[in-house]
Order: sequence, then C-alpha cells, then structure tokens
Amino acid sequence: MTENRKNYTLTRKILLAFLIVTIPLTTVLFGVTAYSREVIQKEVSQSNENLLNECIGQIDAALKSADSYLDQIKYQLSSEISWNYEQETDYILMLQSLRNQLRRNLSASASGAPFIYDFDRNRVVTTEYQLGSRLSADTLHAQAEELKTAKSAWQMQEDGNGELLIYKTIYVKSSIYIGVVFQESDLMPHLDGMKGNSRVLLLTDEETKNQSRDKGEEYLVITRESEQAPLQIRLEISKAEIFAPLYVIQRIQYIIPFLILAVALLYIWLLRISVVRPIKTLEHAMEQVGTGNWDTRIREEWKGEFSSIARGFNDMVGHIHNLKIDTYDKRIQLQKAEYRYLQMQINPHFYINTLNILYNMSVLKENESVQQLAIYLSNHFKYIQGADQHLVELNREIEYTENYLRINQMRFGDNLRYTITVKPEKNSYYIPMITIQTFVENCIMHGFKERNRPFWITISAEPWKEEPEQYFEVKILDTGAGFDEEYLKCYDEEEYPEKFRRHIGIRNTVWRLRLWYGSECRIYLENAPQGGAQVRLILPNERREFGMTFGAEREDGKE
Repeated sequence: MTENRKNYTLTRKILLAFLIVTIPLTTVLFGVTAYSREVIQKEVSQSNENLLNECIGQIDAALKSADSYLDQIKYQLSSEISWNYEQETDYILMLQSLRNQLRRNLSASASGAPFIYDFDRNRVVTTEYQLGSRLSADTLHAQAEELKTAKSAWQMQEDGNGELLIYKTIYVKSSIYIGVVFQESDLMPHLDGMKGNSRVLLLTDEETKNQSRDKGEEYLVITRESEQAPLQIRLEISKAEIFAPLYVIQRIQYIIPFLILAVALLYIWLLRISVVRPIKTLEHAMEQVGTGNWDTRIREEWKGEFSSIARGFNDMVGHIHNLKIDTYDKRIQLQKAEYRYLQMQINPHFYINTLNILYNMSVLKENESVQQLAIYLSNHFKYIQGADQHLVELNREIEYTENYLRINQMRFGDNLRYTITVKPEKNSYYIPMITIQTFVENCIMHGFKERNRPFWITISAEPWKEEPEQYFEVKILDTGAGFDEEYLKCYDEEEYPEKFRRHIGIRNTVWRLRLWYGSECRIYLENAPQGGAQVRLILPNERREFGMTFGAEREDGKE
C-alpha cells in the first residue's frame, strides 16, 4: 500500500511539474508575441495617420474650392442665358459664351473639370477638358429632375473604365446647369508610391463596408472621412509586411506547442495505464448498471485504491439489485390496484347518467328512441368488455365517444352538436379507454347549461406539432361556460376543494393518465380565448403496458 501511494504521489508531482513549466512558458511566449504585434501595429498606425489627414485635407480643400467656384460663376453666367431660344444658332452661341466664361475662370476649380448640362436636351457640354463627357446624361437628368433649382451635394459615379468620378451641379437659369467633376486619380496623384501589397483607396461609404468585409483579416486598415463629400480615404497596409520581423518568433511559437504536445502524449499514455483505464472501467460498469444489467462486476486486477473501489462497487451492486426487486414488486402491485380503483369509479358514474336518460325516455314513451338507445348501450358494453388491457386504439375510443354523443343527442335534440376530426385517419395511436368520453361528459354536464341554445363540442386528434414523431395531441373544446378559474389551479392536485368533488370523472381520468404515462404525458385544462372549456392531452405515440418501465428493469435483473 505504501509503494502504491508513493507511485501515485510521484505521478501527481511529475504532472504538476510539467504543468508548472509548460503553461507559464507557453503563456509568456504567446503574450510577448501578441504584445509585439500590438506595439508594431500601433506604431505603424500612428506613422500613417498624418499622411491620411494631409490627404483628406487636400481632397476637402479641392472640393470646397470647386463648390465656391460654382457659387461665384453662377451669377456671372446667368446674364448669358435666355429663357428660350427660337433659333438653334442662338442656342449654340449661348453655349459657346458659357464655355468661354468657364475657360477664363478655370483656375478657380483647381484640378476639376467644369461642364454644362442642358436639362431639356439631356446634353452634357464640356470645355477643353473632356472629363465631363464621361458622366451619364441620364443620371444627371434624374438628379436635376429631383433637385429642381437646388444645388446638389457631391455625387459619385463610375465611368466605363470603372474609375470613380466625383461631381457637383448647380442650377443657373432656364434649363441650364453647370458643374465640376473630379476623377479619383486627380484628387490623389501623389499616393501611387505605396510599396508591396499596401495601397490607398478613395471609396464611397458603401464601398468601404464591402472592403471591410473582404480585407478585414489581411490588412491593417486606417480610414478618414471627408467633410465635404460622402467619401472615405482608406489606407490598407499588408499585415504580412508589418509583422515580417516577428516571423522567427512565430516559427518558434508554432514549434513549441508540438514539442509540448509530444511530451503531453507521453504523460497521457502513462496516466492512461495507471489512472484513466481503471476509471473508464468503473464508468462502463456504472453505465451497464444504469441500463439494468445487474450482473455487471469489475475484476479486481489493480492494486491500491482502485482495488478497494472495485470491491466496494461489486458489493454495492449486489445489495441494490436485491433491494430493487423487492421494491418493484410492491410498487407495481400498488399502482395496479390504484388504477383499477380509479377505473371502477369512472364506469358507475357513466352508467348512472345513461340509465337516467333511458328512464326519461321510457317515461315519455319514446319507444323508438329507447330501442336506439339500447343499441348504443349494447355498443358501449361491447367496447368495455373487449378492452382487456385498458389501452385501446384511438379510432376505437373516438367511435365509442361518438356513440356516447349520439345517446346524449337523443336526450337534448339538435341543440347538442359535435364535430370530430382525426389526422391522419389511419393511425397507430393508443389511449387509455374512456379518456375522451369522460371529458365530453364533463362538457355536457357542466358546460351545456343553456339548453335552448346550440351547444358545440369539437374533438380533434393529430400529431403534436413540436414532436410529431413521438407524441400526438387530442383536443376537446366546447362553447359552454368554461371552467371555474379556481378549479383550473387544483385539478391536477391530490387534494380537491370540497366544492369541486362533483368533477370526480375528470379527477380520476387525470390520475389514470399520470399512473399510465408518468411525466411523459401533458394535460392542460383551460378556458379558450373565444369562450368555452378546452382540454388538451399530449400523449406518447407508442403502445405500452402498465408498469412497462419497472417491468423492463426487473426482466434485466433476472437475466
């Protein structure tokens, strides 16, 4: 025993020493690498922020200058324009005059290119700079139609070569607009010298979002927004170039985990032999016992603590097995006796009500009705006597319930109405007998109070929507007064308030279902939103015998 304890202590110390060395080493290595990456990235970001600020400042200055240019030239050109031109020659002379005015003031627009747009003719007229001709006249027409005489904001448009054009227009007079257009390369001519995979882009806000999704993991991204236009200048610096000095450390970082893994595998192999294998054997034995295999035993092939555990486990399983057999026999007999008692309470309750109906018909000398009722009662007794195992097909239970409803229709006439829907019609559902009829009887007794008005009972059965393969749902709904709110709080409890003793049929049926299915059935009694009482039964979609779970355990124990 002492030697085994020393071996166990040695294993624990070796494992502890291994963790003390490897965990801090790995943590420090990854921490240093992460810190180095953060420092380098921060320095690179700071060194490039000034470049972006200067660049976006130049762009905003150019756009602002062009904006001022349009405001100034507008008033100079308005005197050159008439409201209409009867002769095409006059119109051409006017355009030529406007072009000359724009050419003389061209320096005010910095690197932009002025252009003229005629709304009525949907025509773009340029100066000696042909940049304006790359704009879409249809797009200008749509924008002018929307803005009328207002000055537009800076707009973006791509030409046929995919280059971004930034332009702005202002209304002058009649149908004439003037504008200034920039091309992307004119605004950023001095940023073409970026090295490697790094680059600077002038993008719209939407293009920036798409670029972020595409490049967020590969580049260090720095952006600055324009104050004049919905533009952003975006600097993308390749992370591979930024972190190139860290490649050696990263290679070491990648190798060390493999070395640690190799050592860890060796330790795991040793621990598997001395610790894990006995624990797995014990776990497997416990799983076998959990499934009902009470003959499971562990061979006492180890030394030390595991030998004592195996011996204690074998003794414990033997004792529990013997106790479980005795407990099962007593419990199943008790549940069967209680189930038969509840069944006996339901049947006399139904017989008394039916005999009352038969008596009333005989008093009124309704002989044909008495004969028909006798046939219905005959069908009822055949159903009762033919169900020896207490569990019947759902369709047979539905037929029996409909037989009961016909009996009550003979009593109440056309004011008692019902509909029955079963999906699918051919099914393999089973249900404890007289379950649905009991709830229907309660609807008639306690919900059908206004006998001079039509009273509907709706019965439906279909697969449960949440788990259609394992459960089916039965609904019974009426148009009566509904349940007492206080009763809904206590119908599934053992102790009933005295004033609800008349609901013995529902109480016994609920408890029969609890005894048969246990926690696998769901029973809901509630008042429907549109009025009336509603009962929902969600039952397992399987045929089972009473006490199936305990019976299976006992059979496993006897093998």
